[in-house]
Amino acid sequence: QADAYYSKADVLLYGGAGGGGKSDLGLGLAFTAHRRSLILRRRYANLSALTERAIQINGSRNGFNGSPPPLLRANVGGIERYIQFGANQHLGDEQDWQGHPFDLKYVDEATQHLEAQIRFHLGWLRSVEEGQRTRMVLGTNPPIDANGDFIIGMFRPWLDLTHSKPAKVGELRWYVTAPDGSDIEIADGDLGRDERGRACHKEWKGGDGKPLMALSRTFIPAKLADNPYLAKTD
Repeated sequence: QADAYYSKADVLLYGGAGGGGKSDLGLGLAFTAHRRSLILRRRYANLSALTERAIQINGSRNGFNGSPPPLLRANVGGIERYIQFGANQHLGDEQDWQGHPFDLKYVDEATQHLEAQIRFHLGWLRSVEEGQRTRMVLGTNPPIDANGDFIIGMFRPWLDLTHSKPAKVGELRWYVTAPDGSDIEIADGDLGRDERGRACHKEWKGGDGKPLMALSRTFIPAKLADNPYLAKTD
């Protein structure tokens, strides 16, 4: 959890086994490191454990509104934290969140979502607060069917044993999005910065003539043995 919490990745894949503390990572970031957070499950029926855990962390139900979509407002460290809970049961439901600014999006059991839903949410990750970083965290166990196999493609350097240049745990790799929506990993030496200091490809430009922005990714595995609180139980 600590490695994941302090990771500089724009998009972090965390997990791989049950009991590794994925949900608490997402909620912990929302309570202590971000101002506006969206916590997602595929279905609203699956949110109850997350909302109850959030209330437990909060210490009371003060600031919690359980009407769909559930919302918790908390003041932690003198900073107002806005924690929204949502779901994407059907393809297209993710568009309901278009235009809503969130600096953290935590997707619980990410492989139960559709790839198109996750990529849509990533496109609307932003903050108007100066100095507030933005990130997406994908917490998940291994896919239970072929619908979740997209996660291997998104994190191929860490998950594909046949990759020509495998990545180490926690290592950052940078990607730009091609016009067709596919990922292109930026080769060593091609990562640059625009006039605002944002990561981009040194040479490639979009249709607007501006440099193609780059986002970093990494994978940090978690297993039950990493979680002493749960590992000591039955």
